Amino acid sequence: MIGENILKIIVDRIEDGFAVCEMENGSIVNFGLVMLPEGVSEGTVLNIEGEIITIDAIETENKKRAANKLLDDIF
Repeated sequence: MIGENILKIIVDRIEDGFAVCEMENGSIVNFGLVMLPEGVSEGTVLNIEGEIITIDAIETENKKRAANKLLDDIF
């Protein structure tokens, strides 16, 4: 089935040429920025399927909206 082997990770921060990412299981992994698509920044959701890494623009936007809503609710 298409898409069943996709791993989703979230870029937590960028440090010294690496993206520090959180995997779905909560573990942390570092990727060299040269391995990632152009435009990756903190909060970007990435899909990894085999050796192909792509930005999940829809999920990234959804997570940003949820974070902004949470901040609005707090303040």
